[in-house]
Amino acid sequence: MGKASTVGSRDHGIEGLRGLAAYSVLIAHCATIFATAGVSGGYVAGQGFALMTHGVTLFFVLSGYLLYLPFARNLIEGHRAPSIRTFYRNRVLRIYPAFLVILAVSGFVLGTTVIRPQPLGVDVGDRLGYLTDPILLLKNLTLTHGYFASSFDSGISPSWSLVPEIAFYAVLPATWLLARRLRGHRTGTRAALLPPLLLIVLGTIGYAAAVVLMATQGDNALFASTWPAVFLHSFPATCELFGFGMLIAVVVTALRAPQCADATVRRARRLAVVALALAAVGYFPALMLKVPYYDVGIACAALVLLTVAPGGGRIQDGWIRFLESAPVARAGLISYGVYLWHYPLALFLRREFPDLAYGTWGGMLVALLVMAASTTVLSVLTYRFVEKPALAHKKSMVATEAPAPVVSQS
Repeated sequence: MGKASTVGSRDHGIEGLRGLAAYSVLIAHCATIFATAGVSGGYVAGQGFALMTHGVTLFFVLSGYLLYLPFARNLIEGHRAPSIRTFYRNRVLRIYPAFLVILAVSGFVLGTTVIRPQPLGVDVGDRLGYLTDPILLLKNLTLTHGYFASSFDSGISPSWSLVPEIAFYAVLPATWLLARRLRGHRTGTRAALLPPLLLIVLGTIGYAAAVVLMATQGDNALFASTWPAVFLHSFPATCELFGFGMLIAVVVTALRAPQCADATVRRARRLAVVALALAAVGYFPALMLKVPYYDVGIACAALVLLTVAPGGGRIQDGWIRFLESAPVARAGLISYGVYLWHYPLALFLRREFPDLAYGTWGGMLVALLVMAASTTVLSVLTYRFVEKPALAHKKSMVATEAPAPVVSQS
């Protein structure tokens, strides 16, 4: 079996993963924001919604994979070195234009930004308002709010994840330069493995320390204004997730090499399926041990590998056909807007249209449809008039290669 995909471009598969990640977080937040007091869907439903919040975990793994890929190719295959200056320029164009627009509308028009710290037991609705405090505004504009206990969950609440994301941008080229220096003039997989393994080791230590610290805070302190919560959401405690994605970039680069045997490619695809199955079996034990991010991170890495590994097969081809279907792929194109818009918009709808609050599954479906439709419309407009024009100014990191669509959206 050849290494070419039998179902088309891997780019659309990646976009589909983004779409699934963004809308899964939207569904999870709908389940909490619009629920009336005392409503419970039971333990299984509650854990299902909690699992959907791990769409952000998939985003971290995808960032690790996509952004490390050109650096891994340089280390393994000796391709021309990526431009660090272009890398940072592209990151600014990807992150800031849409974020600034959505923050401005949420903070100055809708008045649904989080402006007060979260003591335990305080409903998010009591913490909302217009983002007029100059210090808090500056922290959010610079995406440094996640470094302070009083503000890490402020502004657009899901934007906490952009803080470790930007820290990853800062660290990634440095780890690549370190690997180049250590390998000297030699290329190879060992050199490329150093950066992801470094982040996985450091992140594992950081995450374990964060879990121990959080054990003293109680079960409802995940986003409380405490330093343990800040540390749990920081780059030192999440960098293993980026490392998992970087590891997949190394594996995929090796699998795509002409000398790689087809049998090796097939084993890699099977390993991805086995890893997914083991992660599913291990999720509840990981939940009881307070380490779900690690288990889900491994599952997300396996999911990315199953999507981008060369070759094909019944399971992989069916999965990619689903990801490349028009609705899922288009959801991926607007996924950044969906991720940022949905939370302040849901809070606005909850405040202005209290009848959307639900006490039944049917009521939740209505709230979800309204929330998803309005979020999608705003995200399409943001993509069309803000993100797409900004992305048009991105450049290829490697001058000898044409810009790849999958990189242009990352």
